[in-house]
Amino acid sequence: MGTADGGWAGDSIQNFYNTTDGAFQMQLRSGDGTIETVTVMITEFQKEITKRGPRVDYWNLSITLVEV
Repeated sequence: MGTADGGWAGDSIQNFYNTTDGAFQMQLRSGDGTIETVTVMITEFQKEITKRGPRVDYWNLSITLVEV
């Protein structure tokens, strides 16, 4: 099962957090189509998994990024 927006699911984001050591590049896209590439680090990562159905887990993620 994929995500509604076609992006990463919670487990993919958590795996990225667990395997990425240090800074990485991220693209920020604005509503007018502008794309800015920034270098960031994850300084905090928290998750809460909420079951709302027999086959689907919903993840609430809190991620703090710092530009470096």
